[in-house]
Amino acid sequence: MMNLQPLIDSVPPGSPLRNKAQKVGKTLMNIMQAGARGSL
Repeated sequence: MMNLQPLIDSVPPGSPLRNKAQKVGKTLMNIMQAGARGSL
């Protein structure tokens, strides 16, 4: 997966877009970790 953090960092803090992007990044990371554990 592409590292989303540089993209997220380019959005101004407090922006609704930044908050959504951070949430999406966390969700994708949780899915990948679950797949790595065999939980899916």
